[in-house]
Amino acid sequence: MDDLARQLGISKKTIYQLVHDKADLIDQVIELDMQMNKDFITDLDSSGRNAIEDLVTINERMHRQRRYLSPTFYYDLKKYYPELYRRWTTEKRGHLYQIIVANINKGKSEGLYRKELMGEVIASLYVSRMERMELEDTLHEQEAMSDSAIREVFIYHLHGICNRKGLDYLQHQLIFNHEK
Repeated sequence: MDDLARQLGISKKTIYQLVHDKADLIDQVIELDMQMNKDFITDLDSSGRNAIEDLVTINERMHRQRRYLSPTFYYDLKKYYPELYRRWTTEKRGHLYQIIVANINKGKSEGLYRKELMGEVIASLYVSRMERMELEDTLHEQEAMSDSAIREVFIYHLHGICNRKGLDYLQHQLIFNHEK
C-alpha cells in the first residue's frame, strides 16, 4: 500500500477511505477487469467487423494486457490471495471461451471459417494455448511474449479454422496490411 500511495501521490489514509484492505483493493480491480471484459464482448457484438477482424482485435487486446502484467503479479496473487486468483482466472477463462465460441459461430455463418469446426473444442484449445503461453516456460519467457511469437501462434490458429475464402481474406487484407 505504501508503494501504491507513493505512485499515486496520495496518502495511505486516502486509499483506505476507498478500500478496506489490500484484499478489497484487489477484489475491486478484479471486478473492474471483469466488467471491462463484458464491455469488450458487447463492443465486439456491435463492431460491424467480420469474424477474422474481430479475432485480430481479440488477439491484440490479449497481447496488450499481457504486456502490462508482470509474471510476478500472477505468482503473488496466487500465493497471497488464492481465492481471488482462482475467481479471476476462472472468470477470464470463461470470458475468453465465450468470445471464441461466438467468433467461430460468426465466422462459420459468414463463410470464412470451416463449417465442420466444433466451436467448443476449438475455444477450449485456444484458451488452453493462451494460458500456457502466459504460464509455462515451453519457450523462453521473452520469446513466448514477443510480438513475433504471438503473431505466429495467431496465424497458426487462423490457418486451422479458416476455409479457402477466409484464408484469401487473411492473405490479402490483414497479413499484407500488417507487413507494410
